[in-house]
Amino acid sequence: MTEEIKTAPHDCERGEGCSARAPINKKDSDLLKNIRFSEEDLSIHLSILGNRETYCIVGGKHEWSETKDKYEIPNGKVFTKWLPKDRIIPFIREKNNISEQCGISLNDKEFGNDSNKGVTAIYVIWFDIDAPRADKNKPARSEESEVAYTNALKLRDKLREELGVVGIIGKSGNGYQIFYPLERLSNN
Repeated sequence: MTEEIKTAPHDCERGEGCSARAPINKKDSDLLKNIRFSEEDLSIHLSILGNRETYCIVGGKHEWSETKDKYEIPNGKVFTKWLPKDRIIPFIREKNNISEQCGISLNDKEFGNDSNKGVTAIYVIWFDIDAPRADKNKPARSEESEVAYTNALKLRDKLREELGVVGIIGKSGNGYQIFYPLERLSNN
């Protein structure tokens, strides 16, 4: 039996560009404990991101905030690691085993500079299509997710028709994302 796990953005000091997601409530957090990442899916994801000397991995362990009534990675507890490709899967497996979430930067970054200004090359352009809803702090209902999916398909099809590009659609929690892998675009 598969249950959908609802997620929401978290608050952290990283601010702009932080896309980590957290379970909405304790029930969903308990479901996450039994989910393990797929090494095959991660390998495909890494292929889309292109070859780099190191990859920027960001994450942490979400904790329940009684005052905010949601899970979040507490300020000061977000980690950033710079790893070569061959160390990513073992690292994420290790973090997953202790219930820590990891994200991989979509684009190449200057070692030690995990900010938008640290981007040295672009490998992926992506669009984030959120589900329309009155309160962005609440998870999308299935009918709202369907609207986001329909909009993602329309955008993907329009870009394919007009530009000849092929996008990959993935669920983002409260909407859908479309990824467009590129040849390495350096800002040099």
